[in-house]
Formats: sequence, structure tokens, C-alpha cells
Amino acid sequence: MFLTVMILCLAYYVLMIGYTGTVVSFSGFWLVIGAISGLIHVGLRGFGREALIQKVTLPVVVSFWTTVGLVAVLAVIVGVSVISGMFARSDPKDLDYVIVLGTRVDGDEPSNSLKYRLDKAIEYLEEDQDLLVIVSGGQSKGADLTEAYAMTSYLIDAGISPERITLENMAMSTRENLIFSDKAIKDPEARVGVITNSFHVYRAMALADKLGFDNYTGIAAPSDKLLLPNDLVREFFAIIKEKILGYL
Repeated sequence: MFLTVMILCLAYYVLMIGYTGTVVSFSGFWLVIGAISGLIHVGLRGFGREALIQKVTLPVVVSFWTTVGLVAVLAVIVGVSVISGMFARSDPKDLDYVIVLGTRVDGDEPSNSLKYRLDKAIEYLEEDQDLLVIVSGGQSKGADLTEAYAMTSYLIDAGISPERITLENMAMSTRENLIFSDKAIKDPEARVGVITNSFHVYRAMALADKLGFDNYTGIAAPSDKLLLPNDLVREFFAIIKEKILGYL
């Protein structure tokens, strides 16, 4: 079993790198799990399962299964919340603004995940010519420019007038995306749609609610299917972290 887990984790890591051409955020998780699984496999083969079990003390066994149980419970709770956001189908009308939350840029091109968000924004912008868009995202590691600038270029190439686009190019987290973008909205009564990939909708809206942005509505764009397992794992840890920090 552990050998299979190791192979699957390492294969998925290699597949991600081959697919994106760059190191994806949180992809190291699969290397760590693969390495741990490999070490356990080697230990079982080297010492023998029975001999290794005899060397493990009761407190270690109790601690291990307690940790596994807690992680499993958290995974279920967080997973249900994330999935509820993924399958929420909102189609808000009469919006004044849409905010496109930034994510990875490969060189100077939006990643597939970011293109999904932008394409969803274009749908709304083409349908409502009075709608304004805020593109939010700073410059991440490995990118040649800010996420906001890459998004602006993509929208202009799609025929969206530059006068309708506001750049917010300082944010380095989802929470900052929302805070900095909200400052660019002068009307406190404006109705705002927040566009992000489906796996990210729950956290984005939970952060918005915590910040008191009651007039914000989540809009789910498709998620990159190949990267979705990695995105879901990263989202799990991000939610736990922001809950601890008091952001959720």
C-alpha cells in the first residue's frame, strides 16, 4: 500500500510540473507524502512488519491514531464547506462591479486557472456594458509581471475597454485581494460579484463575510481538473491557517 501511495504521489507531482512547466504552489506536499510513504515501505520491508510493530510503543500508536482521527474529522468538515462552494450556482444580476481574484501567472501569461476566471468575467462584461471590473493580484514568484497586469492584457485582448478595468496589483493573498479591491469601489451600496475558481469560492466568500462585505456574491468559474487534487489540499490547509489567524 505504501509503495503504491509513494508512486502515485510522485507521479502526480511529475505530471503537474510537466503540465504547467513550473513548480505549482503546494506541490511539494506530494513529494513529502511520497517520501514518507517510501520510508515506511522500506522500514516494513527491512525490519518486517511484526518486528517493526513490536518496536512501536503504545503512546506512539495512540498519538498516531488520534492525529489521524483529528485530521479526518477536519478534512470532512472543511471538505463539505469547500464542496458546498464548488456546487453553489449563483447567477447574480444587476452587478456594478466584478472582482477577478488573481492566481498564478506563468511568465507573462495567465495560467489556465486564471484564464477560467477571466473568461467568466468576460461573459458578464459582454452581457452588461455598464459593468466594471477590478483585477486583483500582485507579482508572485516566477512571474514576469503582476497578476493584475497579466489579467488586464488578457481582457483588453478579448475586447474589453481599458476604461472599464481597474488594476489592483499589490495583493498577495485572497484576503488582501478583497480588502484592496473594496477600497477601489467608491459606492458603499455597489453590488459586487467575486469571480474565482469553484474550489476557492467558499473561502473567498467566508473571508468577505468576515470583513463585513455583505453586498458581495461569489461567482464560480471552472477549476483546472488536473490541478484540482492539489488545489483542494492547499485549500484545506489555507482554511485551517486562516481560521487560526481569525480571518474566517
